[in-house]
Amino acid sequence: MLELDTFGDVFFQSKPSKRTLGQQLDSRLARLLGALGQSEHLEHALRTVELLTGSWRDQLVSAGPRWSSDITDDHSPFEFSLALGGASQVLRVLTEPQDLEQPSLRASWRLAADIHEELASKGSAGFIGYDKVSALFEPKDSDQGAFSIWHSAILAGAKKANFKVYLNPAIHGTADAARLVSEALARLGLGAAWQALEKTVLARTGLDQVIYFSLDLTDDADARAKVYVAHHHGTASDVARVLSQCPGFAAEDVGRWFQHLLGSQGPFPARPPITCFALRRAAHDLHTTTLHLPVRCYAPDDFDIARRICTLLSFPRRVSYMRALTEFAERPLQNGSGIQTYASLRASPGREAVTVYLAPQVYSSMDMLKEEAGVGLLGYSREHRSSRQTEHRGAT
Repeated sequence: MLELDTFGDVFFQSKPSKRTLGQQLDSRLARLLGALGQSEHLEHALRTVELLTGSWRDQLVSAGPRWSSDITDDHSPFEFSLALGGASQVLRVLTEPQDLEQPSLRASWRLAADIHEELASKGSAGFIGYDKVSALFEPKDSDQGAFSIWHSAILAGAKKANFKVYLNPAIHGTADAARLVSEALARLGLGAAWQALEKTVLARTGLDQVIYFSLDLTDDADARAKVYVAHHHGTASDVARVLSQCPGFAAEDVGRWFQHLLGSQGPFPARPPITCFALRRAAHDLHTTTLHLPVRCYAPDDFDIARRICTLLSFPRRVSYMRALTEFAERPLQNGSGIQTYASLRASPGREAVTVYLAPQVYSSMDMLKEEAGVGLLGYSREHRSSRQTEHRGAT
């Protein structure tokens, strides 16, 4: 098994210009697990991320992004999330398959098929549900979506990796997104459950938009399908109405979360709040609901964001979270926002289940080094970087 301290020494002794994306990912993973006291999961976690990221692991960070990944603001092709509300702390990763030679939506889809074949051969995932709907989301040569397919996996805090796949409802155009999701859920036997929610969830025509569709890659009866909805220019009241059918989301609680984490009741023009509805195939009804708030857009820096998040946590979880966050960050938290991208809340009896999404800022860090040296940005102008961005959440 790889020793955590040795791994960290190798990374930090290497020159920033010589570091690869794989080294960046593995180092952040090792440091997070060490901070959480879960280093015993490191060997398994490294094997998992290697399987998901083999197509781009050896790419030098200094070469800049070959594909404008929509997972993060600076196009880093991976993101971590840390769930803090349960009996254990659950660490997840979100990744995008990329063909570095000829990157495209279809190339990512083809690489994902290779990943699925390997997962199936190892007995690590099941694809019955995915096979029923994948043709709906397969990209065409003419499609211009922000992404075609992402994967997530649990790396620590659970009994198994629990892989998920994220598909783009707007792959054939935003106007077709809601219909595509409705058809997918119907194929999974969940059409009636979604119809009961849809009128409320998408009540503001053109402003409430379906942006992600995810599936648990398992053939178990309790496998879930999730629908993510962005509420453009929405207020806390708008979102509270959307969540009015969902247990645990009283309007006063929703308003309190918005005020505490985003600083106002809205609207939120920089980046919208997102709701996520999990439907379980065995139960044929709503399983859980989660509210995702884009904290990086409405706070001065990551230190202030961490302060807001910590007030929602028990004292032991605060200590654990701050240890993990400071180990993960490669800059002072006061030097701007963007490491903590979203905070999500899921109402649970007697407590609030909180998950925080952590962006590595791999290319942002290199940009800062090059700008300080007077070299300029890594092959992409700021205008180009923003041109493909949507309301991504790191969707784990």
